[in-house]
Amino acid sequence: MKIEKAQIDSRGRKIHITLPESVHQRLRIKCALEDLTIQDYVSFLISEAVQDIAVVENGKAIRKDG
Repeated sequence: MKIEKAQIDSRGRKIHITLPESVHQRLRIKCALEDLTIQDYVSFLISEAVQDIAVVENGKAIRKDG
């Protein structure tokens, strides 16, 4: 799986989540093994999960990528 570094612009939004300690520890290990930051990994997972969701702008449904 090829994951690119997160492209966060000045309009980027932040989220805050709470994870069980054991999940956070495994996440840190997973990211270290993949040579990724947690930010990049979670951003990739969320982007993949919502890539097929249509967004309405100016009355037109468009597909938002990234």
